Amino acid sequence: MTPRRSAAQNRRRSIQSEMQGRANGLREPASNSCSRQSTYGTLALGVATVFAALGCVFILGVCASVTIISAAAQPSSGAAPSSSVASPRRTHSMSAAKRASGSRSAPLPNFDDFPHRLVPAAGVFSGWCGNQDRYLIGNSSDGFSRLFAPTSDDPLMQIRMSAPLQCDAEGDNIVFAQSSAATISVFNIERRGTETLALYQQLDASRPPILSISPDLKSVAYVPETVRFNRESWGPGFKLLPLTAGEGEHTGIIRWKADASMLFHVARSQPIAEDPNGYSETISVIDTETARTVQGKLPTGFSFVSGSFLDSGRELLVFMRPRRKDRPESRPPGTVFRCSVAPFTCSRLVVSVDHVSMNEHGLVGTVAMIYGDGRNPHDSDSLVVPDKYVVGALNVDGRVLIRQELPGYSKKDPTRALVDVRVHVSPSGQRAILEWRAMCETDRGLPSCPIRKVVALPKRR
Repeated sequence: MTPRRSAAQNRRRSIQSEMQGRANGLREPASNSCSRQSTYGTLALGVATVFAALGCVFILGVCASVTIISAAAQPSSGAAPSSSVASPRRTHSMSAAKRASGSRSAPLPNFDDFPHRLVPAAGVFSGWCGNQDRYLIGNSSDGFSRLFAPTSDDPLMQIRMSAPLQCDAEGDNIVFAQSSAATISVFNIERRGTETLALYQQLDASRPPILSISPDLKSVAYVPETVRFNRESWGPGFKLLPLTAGEGEHTGIIRWKADASMLFHVARSQPIAEDPNGYSETISVIDTETARTVQGKLPTGFSFVSGSFLDSGRELLVFMRPRRKDRPESRPPGTVFRCSVAPFTCSRLVVSVDHVSMNEHGLVGTVAMIYGDGRNPHDSDSLVVPDKYVVGALNVDGRVLIRQELPGYSKKDPTRALVDVRVHVSPSGQRAILEWRAMCETDRGLPSCPIRKVVALPKRR
């Protein structure tokens, strides 16, 4: 056999192996309760509602010197990604180019290459609970929230409660607000009992109370314009942290560091009519022990969606979407920024992603919706199902660790279309939950069937 012929056979084997791996990654689970699948390529927005874990909100009214520094990175919403910034869309084209050029570099693993299992999918992922990879599933049909361990299909507990505010580090206690009783309560999983943690008074019927409990369950940050607390209702040593915004600003988002030593909150200025970029967002990073505060302006032309501290507390990950006057804020693909706290500067980590999850160890889960054939994802008030999804995980340096494609809408095979694809990376970084809905109809008339998979991720070096 000539060397040229041998090389050609090796390339064919490599391509066949990669195609087989891709097919395995796209294969749908065998156990699917859907009885008949729909052929429609669009869904009403209500079908594709995005449910996110509550992170908690707000701003600290403490006497401290504040440094205000504008973020260095302020790209426009139409800025092209630089060659050093990750993009699932560009990663796809680069991979195709490598295959065309005969590159023999090892393909990236997909989520199905790691140990995984399908889990009961009724309800919606509400968030991770503690650092042991427990997670909450909320079910609107029966009103229960259920807590699961990552290795069991049987819930550890179930309880009717409003949106959970916080879990402690071990996932043994869940704090939630009961608006009807104007109380903050804590549910203990082992005792199966609920205790009142505090009473509060809602000050404005048109504005819900804005408050956030720390992960150690020893502090509450709140916006005093929306809620008032009775200090006598708190136990000894519990901190009340009133949060205030600057003149002409209002606060809405707060995130705690996992050890409760720091928090950050985002305040937005009043918008200017007919100007999508006519307001700014300021982020305040606060040391809860010393009250030292650093403020910075987030990149202009974007709206804050979610964020997380990194382990050191000296950096943040921030997911933002570009502001477009012609599109709802929830539509345009967004950018993940890596921001240093002091001085406050931001640089792009990954661009053109539609949904993101992240943890303090710098693991970022991403979903990118890919459209082709001139299909416009924004041509109606309905969600246009993409041609495919690219889901993956990358580290804080932008290196892609996992990549997988899932089918979207196809004229040739519309029954394979998936919607609401999400990747949720756990706080520990040891697991991820991959979930989606398959287009189908059931005896109860549901437009889609939920599927959820828990994946054990490899240890990161």
